Amino acid sequence: MNILHIAHIGNGLAYGTNVVVPKHVREQSAYADVGLLNISDEQVKNEFMLTYPGIDKFPDDLPKPFDRPDIVVFHEVNYIEYIKMYKKLVARNIPYIIVPHGENTKTALRRKFWKKKIAYILLFNRFIRKSLGLQCLSKGEYDQTETSDRKFIVPNGMDLHEKLSAHSERKGMRLLYIGRLDWEQKGLDILIEAVGTFENPELRLDIFGPDIVGRRAVVQGLIDKFGAADRIAVHDPIYGKEKERLYSECDVFIQTSRFEGLPLGVLEAMSYGKPVLVTKGTNLAEEVDLYDAGFTAGNDVAGVKTALERAFNAKKSLGYKGDNAHRLVSEEFAWDKIAKKAVETYGRLLDDGTQGAALGRKRA
Repeated sequence: MNILHIAHIGNGLAYGTNVVVPKHVREQSAYADVGLLNISDEQVKNEFMLTYPGIDKFPDDLPKPFDRPDIVVFHEVNYIEYIKMYKKLVARNIPYIIVPHGENTKTALRRKFWKKKIAYILLFNRFIRKSLGLQCLSKGEYDQTETSDRKFIVPNGMDLHEKLSAHSERKGMRLLYIGRLDWEQKGLDILIEAVGTFENPELRLDIFGPDIVGRRAVVQGLIDKFGAADRIAVHDPIYGKEKERLYSECDVFIQTSRFEGLPLGVLEAMSYGKPVLVTKGTNLAEEVDLYDAGFTAGNDVAGVKTALERAFNAKKSLGYKGDNAHRLVSEEFAWDKIAKKAVETYGRLLDDGTQGAALGRKRA
């Protein structure tokens, strides 16, 4: 099978799609011929990267076999360039699927509601309807996605790392958040209020993320609002060995998102054997509960504070929960399993689409 992935990605590691799209491509290469086409202006180095010839020459001037791939995988939805591209694919009878990465959930579509409503009526609804289906990254995203009835679940994967030790004898508790400082999507306002008003002053939270469009000032303003500067600190983004050190030093990784596709930061923390505290909006709460890999909460301050209280009172069980988190990633999100499932699912969709098209011609 020849699979062409199309995405708008850059080199910034704080954005999940920049990290996970090349990883999907690389891992799927064990089971299919794959290529990656980047429509952004940023130069991204990748062994599977193809040169984008521009919309006028797409897809005919791509190297074979990607000028006529068996299937195209669009990552995310809301790019005007995709509208021009899918029309060319349809004209050449090249099927495609879309991975929204959380963009089509009800909560995500409520942001800038009227602007998106008009754009979807005029442009994106037809793009979605013409696809073989939407690839959701979790059951939560699947349940929250109503733009298409043709949808299926194939999640992101994660590399497994050596388990890090717990700190059951430490006084107090250290929480860690690593990700974008998007206070609304990531629920940082919920998190900061919950930690800032938590009764036990020995709770500490470190937030690491890039300052984009002035978001760090907003986050700092929330910290000041709740008088939490003595227990919450905001830091520049961190990567590689330094990030591994942070995982080692924290007790619990926390993410209180209102909506997600599937958050890589939570998966990565669990891959190191760290227990997590997550809201339902992360779309990982069900798995965390099933594996007893940490603590879960609703998307509100009261729920997060209750979960923090549970975590604080369960210090001696953090090592056990961390072991379960490591097992969760191993059993549910190992890259080899995810890549194989993706390629097999694409194959079934192609078979179903071919049969459906033939049946339609026969009836006609």
